Amino acid sequence: MPRFAAVTVPLTVALVASSMSAANDESTYESLITELTATMRGLIEPQFEANTGLTFDSFECRVDGVLEADSRFDCDAVDEEGDRIRYTLEVDDEGTASVVLASQPAAELSAADRAVLEPPCRAFLARFDDADWASLIADLHPSLIDATGRDEIRASLDKVRTALGDIRDIQTETYARHHTGRHELEYRLDCANGPGVARFGLLEDGDVLKVAFYTVTPAPGSPLYAELLEKEARDMVSGLIGGEVTRVDLPFDELVEVGDTAEGSARLGDGEDLLIGAIRHGRADDFDVVDFTFRVLDVPWMIRRAFADRPDPTETIDCPSRTAPDGGAVTCGVTLASGKRLEVTVARRGGDHRIVDMQPAD
Repeated sequence: MPRFAAVTVPLTVALVASSMSAANDESTYESLITELTATMRGLIEPQFEANTGLTFDSFECRVDGVLEADSRFDCDAVDEEGDRIRYTLEVDDEGTASVVLASQPAAELSAADRAVLEPPCRAFLARFDDADWASLIADLHPSLIDATGRDEIRASLDKVRTALGDIRDIQTETYARHHTGRHELEYRLDCANGPGVARFGLLEDGDVLKVAFYTVTPAPGSPLYAELLEKEARDMVSGLIGGEVTRVDLPFDELVEVGDTAEGSARLGDGEDLLIGAIRHGRADDFDVVDFTFRVLDVPWMIRRAFADRPDPTETIDCPSRTAPDGGAVTCGVTLASGKRLEVTVARRGGDHRIVDMQPAD
C-alpha cells in the first residue's frame, strides 16, 4: 500500500501561518508562505524518506484565508521519482495542525496496490450500472448498511442511476489515505446522460476491503448536477425561510470547488422573488453529496420579516439596493402601518445580516 508521512505540526507553525491574516502587503504574505512551506517540509520530508527511501524534489504550501479552528490548508510535494502527493492539514482548537489526508493521482499507484484497492470499487460500479442492488448492497461494509439501511441505499442509488444512464467509460482519478487508515478512490464516469463522479472509502471487514463510504453524482458543473442542486436547493431554502419555494435560479455551474459562491433568487409560493446566495463548503475527505449553505441576501425581505410579529408591521420599505455589500451596510426608509417612518440600517458580513441601527426618519 502507498505509505505517506503522518505528522502533527507544533503549535508555533500554526501560529506563524495564522499570522498571514494580518499581512498587509503581498511581500509579507509571500514571506510567511515561504516560512510555512520550509517548516512543513522539514517536518514531513524526514518521515516520508523513512517510509519510502525517497526525498522531495519540490514542496509548496498554499493557504486560502485565515487559519483558525477546523480550517485546512494543502501542501503539494513531488518526490524524486516524479510522483505527486498532496498533504491536507487541519488546524484544531489549540492551533495545532495535523495531516488528515494524503492524496496522489491514481495513475501513480503501483499495479500491486491497484490490484488490492480497485476491485471493490469496480465491482460496485459494475453492479450500479446493472442496477443489481441486491448484489451491490451485499458486498458493502456492514457499518454502512447498519448506518444507512438497505432500502435507503437502494432508493438513492436507483435515482442517480436513472439520472446518469448507462456507464460508457470509467477512469480512476485519485487515491488518498485518510489519517484514520481509510483508503479513498475517486473515479470519473462517462455516462449516457452526462459526466459523473464516484468516490469510495474503503475499510477492512476481517481481511477484506469493502466499501464503507461512497458518493455517486453527476459531475460538478454539469447540467445534470445543476438539476440535482436545484431540487435540493428548493428544500433547503424552504427550510431556511419557513415557507414554500417553487424554484431556485442560481448559476449552479459556478459552484464546483470548495469556497465557490453564487447569487441568484428563489421564487416563493406567493410569486415573490427572494434574493439568495450559496457557498460550497465541505472537505476533501467527506462524503456529503450536497455541500452547500444558502443565505438570504434580500434586505427588504429581512426587514419585513423582523417587523412581522410586532404590533406595528411594515407598510412600505424603500432601499437604495436590495442587497448589502459584504462588509458594508445599507440604510432603508421604512414606513410602518401606523404611518411612523424609520431609517433602518442592515449590516452584512459574509452571509450573515443584522440590524445595527434604527432611527426615526427626519
